Amino acid sequence: MQEFIAAFGLSPLGPMALAFISGVAFGWFVRGGRLRRGDEGAGGANRESKEIVVIKAELDAARALLDEKDGEGDAIAEQLSSVDDAVKRANGRLKLILAAVKRAARVG
Repeated sequence: MQEFIAAFGLSPLGPMALAFISGVAFGWFVRGGRLRRGDEGAGGANRESKEIVVIKAELDAARALLDEKDGEGDAIAEQLSSVDDAVKRANGRLKLILAAVKRAARVG
């Protein structure tokens, strides 16, 4: 064992391996000391599903706004239709009045 430790300390790869192992250990400690191999799939899916839920909520809100604007558009279209009908009735009455005036002018 002492020979291994002496060879490890004298070889150029020994200190590099020790530095690498201590760097990995320090990084693991800084991240919170938890292994996330098994949790990554579930955590990634949870994050993705939360994002999807948020996007769906935004889409639903946008659809609600579109439906609301469609309701306003329907009300405006209904009002324009009633105005158009009134104009057509007035035009018909004017034609009747004009025809009566022409008849009165011919008779008179």
